[in-house]
Amino acid sequence: ENENLHKYKRLVESRSGVCAMDDQVNYKDVVQNLTNDYNNLNKQFFELQCSFHAMEVGNKETVQNLTVEKERLTADNVELRSSFYAMEVNYREVVQNLTVEKEKQSADNDNLKKQVVELRFSFSVKEEEYKFAVDTKTAENQSLIEEKVNVHKKLITFIKCQV
Repeated sequence: ENENLHKYKRLVESRSGVCAMDDQVNYKDVVQNLTNDYNNLNKQFFELQCSFHAMEVGNKETVQNLTVEKERLTADNVELRSSFYAMEVNYREVVQNLTVEKEKQSADNDNLKKQVVELRFSFSVKEEEYKFAVDTKTAENQSLIEEKVNVHKKLITFIKCQV
């Protein structure tokens, strides 16, 4: 290529009026070399065009694949948002139901506590009544025992008097 460039410069110099005919440039060789260079450059240009076209096709496929993936991810995102919303609604319902259930159980507990207090009071009253009844029966029994002892004493005295 350097040789061709050197010959080309000589050709240009000879046309511009500067005579460089020392080596007697062969125009036919210069034209042939320039034609070969032109053909090589065309070939390189064609290869670059093919390479660029292949890259362009690859890029189009990549863009198309990325677009499809983006659409899929967008659909997934929409589906996930819908699922999340449904879960959020369900969560709120569960919380509301649990709150209602808690309030019912709290009311039931309050009612049961009230019943326990009433039963304790009723038990205390019955216990006092039972103690009073036991004490009364004990006193009556004690009185009967004393009366029985007195009757026995009188009977013994009567029997002794009879003998």
